[in-house]
Amino acid sequence: MSNFDNFKIEIVSDRTIVTSQQNKLFAKVNSGAIALRNYIIVIDTTVFPTHAKYFRNKIEREFKLPVKYLFLTHSHGDHVLGSSAYADINIIGSTRIIHDMKIKEVKEWTPEAFSQWKEGEKENAELIDEIEIIIPNLGFQDKFEIWDEDLKVEFHWSGGHTECSSFAYFPTDKIIFAGDL
Repeated sequence: MSNFDNFKIEIVSDRTIVTSQQNKLFAKVNSGAIALRNYIIVIDTTVFPTHAKYFRNKIEREFKLPVKYLFLTHSHGDHVLGSSAYADINIIGSTRIIHDMKIKEVKEWTPEAFSQWKEGEKENAELIDEIEIIIPNLGFQDKFEIWDEDLKVEFHWSGGHTECSSFAYFPTDKIIFAGDL
């Protein structure tokens, strides 16, 4: 099973948490969460579903709220491959990431590619086997907002790091989750 020694969780504000983790393939992996009044929004996953489940359990316990949404900033593996830990909720992404992930699912995220990855990282073979591609079911063009009572989170497509890059902004705490921008 997985080692969580390098899985660091940092409280940024009363309502926001980030995690970072060192990973052989992707260097440093980040994910975040915003606790609103009645639920949590997670921003990006970690590479592996096991780590994403661990983070989800930690933040649900910390805030005593359920995760209701996952927002994906862009389609690189360290931001989306842990999505199956959130398969039971709504997943938000720009229409560009939805398009990009559908292409990658056919061209890059193939069973052959995952088999090669497992050969190169035998120590993570079980974790790689857990990966299931989950494409966002809530898409937006340029901007999308979610309100929970008096708190809102804004999602903006920006391009930049990738054509499909987007960011989340939480105005209450003046915090931006920028993916790799």
